[in-house]
Amino acid sequence: MTKIQSLYKEYMQLVEQEKEITLLKNKMRDTILKDMTTREVVSEDHDEGKFTVSYLKKWKYSDKVVAMEDKLKAAKAKEQSTETATYTEEPSLRFTLKELF
Repeated sequence: MTKIQSLYKEYMQLVEQEKEITLLKNKMRDTILKDMTTREVVSEDHDEGKFTVSYLKKWKYSDKVVAMEDKLKAAKAKEQSTETATYTEEPSLRFTLKELF
């Protein structure tokens, strides 16, 4: 196996590990968040770092604003299809993991 082939393989392995780690991390985060909110703890220091419960705003808009947003999306799509809107292309790397089943 060449050095570059080895690099591709290592990248694919890291992508798979990242997927597994993200799932595990999300489960742990949910458990920690539930624990801290149950105990009504806002912040907690540990040797490895500090955990803080923060509250993020989730906005729900009126039907009027949602309709305006839908019109804006449609206007953008129209400009794209008629080439009134302009774009640039930048290189990006995409890796798709093969399904084993």
